[in-house]
Amino acid sequence: MGSSIVSIKRRIGAAARRTRLLMIDSCTITRSTGIGAFNTATLAHDATTPPTAIYDGDCLVQVRNRAEHTADIGDEDVTVHLYDVYLPATATGIKIDDLVVIDDSSDDDLVGVTMRVRDVAAQSMLPARQLTCEYKLG
Repeated sequence: MGSSIVSIKRRIGAAARRTRLLMIDSCTITRSTGIGAFNTATLAHDATTPPTAIYDGDCLVQVRNRAEHTADIGDEDVTVHLYDVYLPATATGIKIDDLVVIDDSSDDDLVGVTMRVRDVAAQSMLPARQLTCEYKLG
């Protein structure tokens, strides 16, 4: 039984290495740390603290759903597109609402795009970490 588990782990490792070769884009993932500390002298919160870097490295960005979804946010209609962002399986600690910024891509129109993480896949035998992200237009 132990040798079959080792064999499976080797195959997963090989699949992860092959999947990594497809990650031709790069991204940075950050998390908002919220408002600053409460200042008792001014009785107000200090400025917001800068976001915390969670991941910086290779990724692959693919459109999940080409259909546009329109959401009403206040008085605004906002178009939302869903994307899958794949990271190496070793990328951990990513949570819903983290922000993904595409730093470099073979598609110049993706560079600089910011998306919000809406789901993080976690499973056994994972060759890549899959994030479902949304990108809001106007």
